[in-house]
Amino acid sequence: GINAEYMGAAVVAQAVNALNDNGVDVERIGIVCPFHAQIALLRTELPASITMDIWTIDQAQGREKDCIILSLVHQDASSVMEMMCSLPRLNVAMTRARTKLIIVGSRSSYEPHWPWSQFFEHAASWVGKVAT
Repeated sequence: GINAEYMGAAVVAQAVNALNDNGVDVERIGIVCPFHAQIALLRTELPASITMDIWTIDQAQGREKDCIILSLVHQDASSVMEMMCSLPRLNVAMTRARTKLIIVGSRSSYEPHWPWSQFFEHAASWVGKVAT
């Protein structure tokens, strides 16, 4: 079957490349993910020529970038869910971006759980449409 973590890492790498191709220097982009193991996987998906900040949520505390890609894809959805339903961690993860926050994850995994249910409800009104 398809490994969700590899697919998620590939989507994050595509987002970095798209931002960079459209004039956003990689020094202005950061990636935040829940676990250390994801950092190594994400680095394998990015070209060796790209050096950028990839932090766990705890490492991201007190840091900011213009663009943050929040990678929430993990094979063990329950461990991610436990961490990402913690308001302090969710606050850190979602407030590191100065101008643009891109969230990569499974909407169907998160939407049934508070506070994500409220997030998706409000996000739909902010942008008119939330990608599925």
